[in-house]
Amino acid sequence: FDHENPNDEWSAMLTFKPIKPFFKEKANIILWYTNSAIDTGEFYSTSGVFEGIMAGIEFDANSVEIILALIDGNDYSQYEDFILRETLPMKNVTGTMSLKLIYTKNNLKVEIYKDDELVYDALRFYNTDVLGDLGKGKHFTITSHYDNVDNNKHFVLQKFNVFSRKEHETYRPRMNLTSNMTQIMK
Repeated sequence: FDHENPNDEWSAMLTFKPIKPFFKEKANIILWYTNSAIDTGEFYSTSGVFEGIMAGIEFDANSVEIILALIDGNDYSQYEDFILRETLPMKNVTGTMSLKLIYTKNNLKVEIYKDDELVYDALRFYNTDVLGDLGKGKHFTITSHYDNVDNNKHFVLQKFNVFSRKEHETYRPRMNLTSNMTQIMK
């Protein structure tokens, strides 16, 4: 997007219709938050050289994974092992899904929604100092990438919103989170 994020603390929510890949098909949709516009390329549809964070959802025939990576400006396009992955036990990928990325001085968190119901919120960082500056002045980008996916299958972006977020001064993230994995995507 052309505009810089004006918020020091923020949440960004990407809502889309997912695809259900078959054997040998793989697709992902990713939200990027970077210091500058990113170039296109072969690394998740980018060059792999940027400074910022990426969070997304990757679909293949057998699994759905949340992916997250913090990139420091070096070229990581040949290395995928630095990407944090968390598998979601999804049985029925229909309806709408939302990926929400939340950044405050207290935490960075990824939330996943299915049809407006929170189904996952266990991936978070409590010490945001180690992430560097992810406050205002950076750019959001959305990419999708398809490997061996039939031409008639694609993600449908329904909406993208960025909100200013201010947590109450007494807010403390819950440290003993357990995700409700047995209820996800029945």
